[in-house]
Amino acid sequence: MGRENVMERDTGFWVGLSPQGTWESIRSLLPMSVVPKLLQNDFIAMEVVMKNGKKHAVFRSLATLGNESNVNLDISISHLSPNSGTSNNSVVEEIFQNQRYQPSSGWGNNWSGFGSVVSGPWSTRDFSNSSKDFSEPPLPTGWRWSSTWTIDKSQSADKDGWACGPDFRSLRWPPTSS
Repeated sequence: MGRENVMERDTGFWVGLSPQGTWESIRSLLPMSVVPKLLQNDFIAMEVVMKNGKKHAVFRSLATLGNESNVNLDISISHLSPNSGTSNNSVVEEIFQNQRYQPSSGWGNNWSGFGSVVSGPWSTRDFSNSSKDFSEPPLPTGWRWSSTWTIDKSQSADKDGWACGPDFRSLRWPPTSS
């Protein structure tokens, strides 16, 4: 028996978002559950429920909201595509911790005797802002931090998040692979 015949036999019903639109087949074996379903390049939730002894498929948003209070809520949903990049209302801040290796004492940020040091222990990527102490950049009025600081432990760094170079200016982040 061909694959097409098995697929046709397993089709319970067809769904289309418009009479002339693309029609999608839904399997006849529907478990009593909620599953995500791709329908015309967008995900929706298909909830299978039992009513009067018959299974019913309910198509709804992936998100649901229940209100068990006496307060009326106004809700709006906006589409956020993970491929749309960073929005105009989002900024990623980077702060780099810098250390030097001294053969007599190892790694550290005590740089006395180096003369004009290129950067302090904490700096921005381009060293335009450098300081002895870690401090969060000031936020514009009305902004808030959406997450805590994290150490970049990508493939370009070691297990502790460090990347090494001969000096600060020649170290590019992320380093290029050789």
